Amino acid sequence: MKKVVTILSRRTAPALLSLLAGLFVVVPAFGQITMWSEDFSDVSDWSTFQTTITSDGAVGTITTDANNWGKAEPIAWTEAEFGCGLHSDELTVVATNVYGRLQVNIMEEVPPYTEINLITTQTSGTFTADVSAITGWVGLKSFKIVCWVDWQAPASVSLDEISLVNTGGWADDFDPADPSWRDDNTNPGFNAVFTDIAGPYARVQEVPNVAWGKVLSPVLTIDVDAAPTLTAVVQSDATLSNFVFGIQEEEGAYQYFELGRGYDAGVFVYDYKAITGWSGTHTFSIMLGVESGDVDGWVVFDSVKLDCSDAPPPPTATENTSWGSVKSLFR
Repeated sequence: MKKVVTILSRRTAPALLSLLAGLFVVVPAFGQITMWSEDFSDVSDWSTFQTTITSDGAVGTITTDANNWGKAEPIAWTEAEFGCGLHSDELTVVATNVYGRLQVNIMEEVPPYTEINLITTQTSGTFTADVSAITGWVGLKSFKIVCWVDWQAPASVSLDEISLVNTGGWADDFDPADPSWRDDNTNPGFNAVFTDIAGPYARVQEVPNVAWGKVLSPVLTIDVDAAPTLTAVVQSDATLSNFVFGIQEEEGAYQYFELGRGYDAGVFVYDYKAITGWSGTHTFSIMLGVESGDVDGWVVFDSVKLDCSDAPPPPTATENTSWGSVKSLFR
């Protein structure tokens, strides 16, 4: 079932945008999307079965009780979008000590709560697992990472970090923003400047006395099949301006694809794979534009990402807009 693009009013936007912030879990603030991670600095949000779990502030240690086998897992379930293609989600486990055996499983929040084994080891080290290939999961899932310890009396495992990363997608939550965004300062004629502002936000603002402006993201090389959806969250904008989202190809002949536009704060979701007609790996930039006629327009963004989220189907026809009449200038 497809989701519908959500447009927020200025009155309802702040509360809902705050709630939506949890959907954009990005570590670092730009680049690959971290779906879940644990640094074991605090393990008070973990539960145990026939084990104890402690932390020294940096490393977590799971130790079995007299039964010599048991598990530990986070108390809360995590929701995240899994990639649309194979090899687009990767689990990394850093184990500093293994006395016995460690098994790291993933469990979906669907009865009967079957666990799928991702990593099994009897030695310390850094281990990775291709979660997409092992599970076959696609799209939004609610899950837990479960750590089983056994084979010694008592068995114990020390863990420095566990992370689950969507390697196929990309995101920037502007906290801080990626410094590789290009604007009028780096490319005169773009007519807009990109500023990382307080909080997890970035502002795109026209330079004085222009009718439109744009900024471009870092040049991205993305498997479009693994991350076919662009989602942008707009925090606020000038009353008399609108904003535009686009894709600019960075390989071969110049191509620009307008995804859509908005006039107020909201969450904007586009199936850019369908709009561009692309498949496979492409190199491109995300365009964030602002257009205001004779007013110095601006827009504040909360985040932008490429992943496997559901998106509404693209429109059957492109409307003629004032932006369309000047898009040839966006080169």
